[in-house]
Amino acid sequence: MDATSCKLPFHGSIAFARAYDNPLNEDEVAALYGQITARQALTKIDDLNTALLTTIPGASYGQATKNALLKKGWAIMGDMTTTDAQIDAFIAELADPDEVDGTISAKWINVMFNAAGAVNVGEGASSFVPAAVGSPVTSYDPSIKFWTANFSNTESGVDGRSSDFFKVNFNSSLNTTEERFSMEVYCKSSDALDRTPFDYLPNRGYGFRQSGPGGAMQARIAAIQFSDSQMDTADFSDAPITGSYNHYVFTYESNNRIDGMTGPITVYLNGVYAGITNVVGNNGWRTLWLPYADQYFVIGGSTLAGSNATQCKLPFNGNVVFARMYTEVLTADDVTALHGQITKRQAVARFDDLNTALTVTIPAMADGAAKTALLAEGWGLMNNISTTEKQITKFLAKL
Repeated sequence: MDATSCKLPFHGSIAFARAYDNPLNEDEVAALYGQITARQALTKIDDLNTALLTTIPGASYGQATKNALLKKGWAIMGDMTTTDAQIDAFIAELADPDEVDGTISAKWINVMFNAAGAVNVGEGASSFVPAAVGSPVTSYDPSIKFWTANFSNTESGVDGRSSDFFKVNFNSSLNTTEERFSMEVYCKSSDALDRTPFDYLPNRGYGFRQSGPGGAMQARIAAIQFSDSQMDTADFSDAPITGSYNHYVFTYESNNRIDGMTGPITVYLNGVYAGITNVVGNNGWRTLWLPYADQYFVIGGSTLAGSNATQCKLPFNGNVVFARMYTEVLTADDVTALHGQITKRQAVARFDDLNTALTVTIPAMADGAAKTALLAEGWGLMNNISTTEKQITKFLAKL
């Protein structure tokens, strides 16, 4: 219905309106009315209103921080059971709030590593579940302030095999056509042989591969028909880069035609635009089309078909810090901001203290709910790329 007017227009004010899917009894109605009278007895609601309408909008916080505070504050305002103590705590927070990073986040895959293996910290965590195959090794690297997945493989190429890698199952989540997406990996290659840190099907899928000039990293995208004869690539550099951590991002938008092409693939190296390839292809539009429910991405190599595969192809030799996949085409500004997260994190010295707490101090505590809660909170900070020194200091003060 497109009605632009209503009947029986009301004259007055409405504080709230609710509908219930079951009849309320007398005690429930009395309790609801009790909430109203208790709310009216609060002395700090006016202060909360001032904070929401004046203090926060006029503050010098970044916009992402303002948005987070406004969301939290309006939730407190809308909660009929809010107390003066909750309002006081919120207003006290405004004096020195945790800065919120407004950088774009990966909607599908955002895999990071910890002492237990791999975890998807992205919004697609329930659909893209990482799992260890074999015994891939993870460890904390104090030089970059991240946990990494470490691979030491001698075999390489499509005939090379490894039994130690991470699978990221997609559980039919990509059983649709996606014409816009981006992939990202932060890794260190130990050699320039034919390998991949993050990939799906080496000749018919999508991902990264050291198959450019001299073994340089490439972005690779297949045709929609998954034809071995049609792969499009874009080089991140003119020569291989080994022995140092590098940030690789590529974007693809099949409905962005350039001169009649069906691409492009745009690549960025360490936050900087590195080139573009206009996809031609003899199979029409390129799209992200992964129709097999028993398939998966691989971190540390590339997919060897079959959900029960115990080996991967193109085994990686080096370290992977994180692997991500987005539902949108990242802009140059997005990529610059993502690389900025990495450099900003490396300046936070207290990640070393947090790691000691997570691997030594807290594990030595007596088992129980408090220990479990501390480990969950601490690993949440470790696996959040934008965690700040202040957040870590607050957490360590609890120990």
